[in-house]
Amino acid sequence: MFGVKEFHTVDLFEDYGKSNKSFLIGYAIVFFIVCGLITEFFNLFREYPKVGLFEIIFAALITIGLALYIKSKSTKNEDIEKKLEQFLKSNELYVYDYDIKSEDKRKKIIESVVLGYKLDDENLVIRYFIDGGRFSLQATEFDKQLSALFNLDLTEKNIQKRMVDYVFTLKPEERINVQNNESNNKHDDVVEAKYTENVLGSIALNSKLSWEYSKFPHALIAGATGGGKTFFINYLVMEFLKDKSEVYACDPKQADLYALKRVLPEKRVGYSGGQIASIMRRVNEEMEYRYQEYGPDSDKYKYGHNYLDYGLKPVVVFFDEIGAFKAISDKKVTDEVYAYMRSIILRGRQMGVFMILSTQQPNADNIPTEIRDQLALNVSLGNMSNSGYRMIFGDSYDLKKVEGEGTGYYMINGIGMDIPKPFKSPYIDIKNFDVISEIEKLQNKIS
Repeated sequence: MFGVKEFHTVDLFEDYGKSNKSFLIGYAIVFFIVCGLITEFFNLFREYPKVGLFEIIFAALITIGLALYIKSKSTKNEDIEKKLEQFLKSNELYVYDYDIKSEDKRKKIIESVVLGYKLDDENLVIRYFIDGGRFSLQATEFDKQLSALFNLDLTEKNIQKRMVDYVFTLKPEERINVQNNESNNKHDDVVEAKYTENVLGSIALNSKLSWEYSKFPHALIAGATGGGKTFFINYLVMEFLKDKSEVYACDPKQADLYALKRVLPEKRVGYSGGQIASIMRRVNEEMEYRYQEYGPDSDKYKYGHNYLDYGLKPVVVFFDEIGAFKAISDKKVTDEVYAYMRSIILRGRQMGVFMILSTQQPNADNIPTEIRDQLALNVSLGNMSNSGYRMIFGDSYDLKKVEGEGTGYYMINGIGMDIPKPFKSPYIDIKNFDVISEIEKLQNKIS
């Protein structure tokens, strides 16, 4: 992810070469070079060459300015280095022995973990170098300690054979403010941007990241009542409609998603077992038709192309509360729907057919493992149990408690994310933004 040369290194070995003398010598060399260049320039206009007072003062000012600039840049680095040295000491990531050659037989560091750091305007990256020594097995275990040390939230952890990179974002991701062109609603932690077009095949999740669903398809959204799941689903519906998608909705509870029946075309929204099976069958048939028209057996097939290259519209099924669907449907209908679901999730990407699953209980009974593992975007909204997080993100993570509606965690498989990142879903002020009316406008543009 990052080159070794980009990193400054910190360890506990004594460096006797470090002293102010080297810096003074360097600045002296700079002074004489600058003074010589200035003198050479002004001597072009003099009858007799000389080194004047002006040249000396000018060269001194340039050297002092350079020194102050370097010092201002190194202040942050010095602070980071001090903290990392303290981190090594407090976690005892070193080995010492007594120096028998010294008169007082003082302690001498004979082995130390080497840490690297890289600082820019966006991120602070701490690198733990793995050298095969006694401290190598601990390389992945310092999430909490480093987060507390710098008072920053860990956003990524990239594990490689020879190193582990802990990435901390200095500028947090901000939530999107969903607005129509007439509204002027504001919120403290939203990006002040109008409700605008996305890149085709991509949906903005926050101020810094978009979900490229055309490359990393299908999603799972999980969260308890009041976590903001419905608003996030509505946001995704609007964004898919911006891409001129055919949107379908399955809502066995006849709740908020079922309200789309009022604005989507006929037979696009269902709640009963039969209606949902009909929708899934219809979408699966559309996918199979596209494979017949543009798949490897067709004359229109082009290697490496997908639905965007063929000019096809996305087809998206929003399926809310799969657990409730299983409760109202007999086994035959359930098996049929799950068979279509597996087929779409496994084969839909190339032909632009996608599924968005949402549930309060993301357990293996509702979403089988082979289905969940194929879902690229995974989002939790509100606080969940450790087992719930494990079901959503596929592993155990020590995630902090979240506060506020529409907050949680997200993870996108396929883009190098190793841990879930904090998430604030797009903000919708329902007092000033009519979601159903906006969806109707977007659908009418397609129709």
